[in-house]
Amino acid sequence: MQVINEVHAFSFLCKPLEYDKLEMQMLELLDQLPDTGAEKDFYKVTDSNGKEYLSIKLKLRDILYFEYIKRSRKVLIALSDITYEYDCIFEKLVEELQPYDFVVNCRGNLVNLRHIEKIKGFTIYMDNGKELQIAQKRSSDFREEVNKFLQKNS
Repeated sequence: MQVINEVHAFSFLCKPLEYDKLEMQMLELLDQLPDTGAEKDFYKVTDSNGKEYLSIKLKLRDILYFEYIKRSRKVLIALSDITYEYDCIFEKLVEELQPYDFVVNCRGNLVNLRHIEKIKGFTIYMDNGKELQIAQKRSSDFREEVNKFLQKNS
C-alpha cells in the first residue's frame, strides 16, 4: 500500500516569524539530514606544519582551492585553517573534480565555487579572506560556470 501523505513534523513556528527562531529551526533541520558530502583520498601528503601523512581523506566541500606549485611539481590543497601539499597531475585533478563545482580560474588554480564570497573585476574574494586572480583568457568561461552554479543552487 502506498502512503499518500507523509508528514514529518519538525517544529512549528508562529506568525509573524522571528528570524532567530527560523534560523535555529533551519539549522536543526539541516543537522538531521544525512551528510552526503563527497570525500577524496589524498596520498603522500604534507601539511603546512611539515607533518607527513601516508593518506588523508578530505571532504570536498571543505576545500577552498587547489594551487599547482610549479617549482616542486606538487599541488597545494587550501582549507580554511590548514594547507596540504601532495604529488599529482593537475590536469587529472581538474577533470576529476569538475562535477563537484571546482573550476579553473587561471593556470594552476582550481577554485571551489562554494567558497567564493564575491568577484570584482578579475579578483575572486574567498570566504576565508584570500584573494585569487582570474586570468583574462579564462574570465568569460569562469563567470559562465559561476552563473551555472548560482542558478543550480538558488
